[in-house]
Amino acid sequence: FVAYDPAAPEATSGSIALTVDSIEMNNHLMTQKMMGERWLNAETHPEITFELDSFIPDESQGSLVKGTAKGSFTFLGTTRSIEVPVSFNYLKDAANQRAGRKQAGDERDLLVLRSAFTVLLDEYGLDLAKPLRLKVANEVQVKVNIVGYTAK
Repeated sequence: FVAYDPAAPEATSGSIALTVDSIEMNNHLMTQKMMGERWLNAETHPEITFELDSFIPDESQGSLVKGTAKGSFTFLGTTRSIEVPVSFNYLKDAANQRAGRKQAGDERDLLVLRSAFTVLLDEYGLDLAKPLRLKVANEVQVKVNIVGYTAK
């Protein structure tokens, strides 16, 4: 859930949660292995979360606002304070046009949230043994693209 007011983006609040077992790799066996105790440990740590503490806007152009989100990121049971770049694009009355579909009477607003940041696996307790470091990087790029609607 994210609460965003285009007239006061600095007042943005909310949190984002991803269920670990919703993550899929290109290979089914790899997905199963990633869910296991050695890797993402989906049974013990079922969610990856970000709890927003503050949003500091530093650039705006029309409906697009870019800035820095500060908050608590929880991964593998470890919570760390992080700062990540975020953009919000608030599109008034655009819900009826999303993905080319037109739904008469759906006059809700659309919010597009985007972010990209780096996570170091060892900072969250995932220690990669030397042979694994040849195939799996400690530095993981996280890309977030979320589209939501205002409530009816």
